[in-house]
Amino acid sequence: MKPLHLAVVAVVSACGGAQAPAPGPAQPKVVVAESQEDDEPGQAPPACSAPERPRPIAPKLPNGYEEMTVGAVVPTAGGGSVVLVDARGKTGIPIFVGGSETTSIQHRLAGEKFVRPLTHDLLDAMLAKLDGRLVSARVDSLENNTFIGTVVMQKGSELVELDARASDAIALALGARAPIYVARNVIAQTGVSTSELGVGATPAAP
Repeated sequence: MKPLHLAVVAVVSACGGAQAPAPGPAQPKVVVAESQEDDEPGQAPPACSAPERPRPIAPKLPNGYEEMTVGAVVPTAGGGSVVLVDARGKTGIPIFVGGSETTSIQHRLAGEKFVRPLTHDLLDAMLAKLDGRLVSARVDSLENNTFIGTVVMQKGSELVELDARASDAIALALGARAPIYVARNVIAQTGVSTSELGVGATPAAP
């Protein structure tokens, strides 16, 4: 076998760029490469590797919150009532939502797809195309009889929080199989015994 030696190769162009460098002193990148004595001159440098995708950020239970799951969707005259149930199966929170949100949540809860994409399906597709992912959903407060929600998304290596209706946050969390966290003060304000609601416990998502 022919002996190997280390050759210092000056690379005068950066990966992925075809534009001519600006005037001024050259700043070549020095690469130490292993080569054989009879390597042919003019050999192309190795191709640039693709950038690594950021690791998924695991959801984290915020202080003062409890994880809840969708125990039932009960049809009403104006839409539906989404019942969130705690891990013990003893307390439920009924959240009244519109007709389109009810349809979307029912399909997602059953793992079914609608004939044409619904609004939440479109949001899922847009988020995926932009290399984002939903990490968790929250129900933060109750203001003027309206539940205030938040969706937590990962973009690159950062977490981004967006204000959202509770119904949208729940629907997106179901589609992404992400956890739903509810503030304890909201549970204290609006929680009802599941025996009164006629809803059983639903295991929390792993």
